[in-house]
Amino acid sequence: MGGVGSDIAVDAADIALVDDEIRELPHLVALSKRMMTTIKLNMTFSMTLNFIAIILAMTGTLSPVVGALFSISQEAPVSAFSVSSARLVSQS
Repeated sequence: MGGVGSDIAVDAADIALVDDEIRELPHLVALSKRMMTTIKLNMTFSMTLNFIAIILAMTGTLSPVVGALFSISQEAPVSAFSVSSARLVSQS
């Protein structure tokens, strides 16, 4: 990439090709759709878990100690999703 104009164009672009292989576009679009699906799944899972924890805490069912354990156990599935995302990127 040469001048300042091309740097601005790369920053503003939705997709920036590194080489001249335009045939890669369908693959890149499919990959981005899978990544967005994974991100949405992660967000839904996290928000659902937090919503359940808030409801349980409001009703008095969830004590602070159990809440701390709940928070720690929440990190394991998120880590699994992260590994899944990394695997998805490495396979492409």
